Amino acid sequence: MPLHILAPMVVVGLLIAWGTMRWAGCSRDLHFTTVEDARLHWLRHRPGAKPRDIIVASDGRAALVEVASGLWLLRSFGIDSVIHHLDQAQLTPVNQGLTLGFQEYDDPKAKITLTPEEADIWRDRIKAHQQESRND
Repeated sequence: MPLHILAPMVVVGLLIAWGTMRWAGCSRDLHFTTVEDARLHWLRHRPGAKPRDIIVASDGRAALVEVASGLWLLRSFGIDSVIHHLDQAQLTPVNQGLTLGFQEYDDPKAKITLTPEEADIWRDRIKAHQQESRND
């Protein structure tokens, strides 16, 4: 098939596939709507680690999860979720929440959008956990 026919067919086909997925809602970012929703996503990552406490951010894109092994961040990463252990996370307050720096080369920072009240709670909780970890 000539290239001047094949190229537009491929482009139009990709646009139709993209449009169909957008219309069907397959490309919406993940949101944790409830604590139970965050718990299910957490257990998908760490099935044996039962959460003691979960705090979900008001925008639904992140949650603090406390388990026996410490404090973790569960966050939306596109249409999936990722987790980070917060023992050595570097905490930086920003206007609309917190930025957490990690030592992982593939995901060095996470910007978490929080209300001022939530930011205070999260910051205090993370710092207390980190202090507790240093004392152990």
